[in-house]
Amino acid sequence: MFFATPFAAMPDSLSLFVTLPGDANLDLQVEDADLSLLLANFGKTGAKWFEGDFTGDGLVDDADLSLLLANFGQSRTFGSNSLIGSNLVPQVIPEPSSLWLLGLGVGGMLIRRRNLGLHLGKKD
Repeated sequence: MFFATPFAAMPDSLSLFVTLPGDANLDLQVEDADLSLLLANFGKTGAKWFEGDFTGDGLVDDADLSLLLANFGQSRTFGSNSLIGSNLVPQVIPEPSSLWLLGLGVGGMLIRRRNLGLHLGKKD
């Protein structure tokens, strides 16, 4: 599974990494803490990954428990990722909302400039 989480040093950025099905707390290990999270939410609907929904169907059930148990005791490190390659390095990815804010600012300035021109009798 790929996950994007906030990068502590840069709160407006995301860090992308791969973890194992069953790693509810995203510490790259499937262990007792993950099992406890799943069991505490067993039967819950509208659940998320960190609550034990590893299948993505919104329900914490037997299928999620099976995925966790299949990976129980396993861990993943950034240097041993078989999905992407042996040189997996965390990457900082700019958050898309920053681009929206920039676009809104530029658009607002253009509209204001056009309105000022119309009020002063100028035509574009």
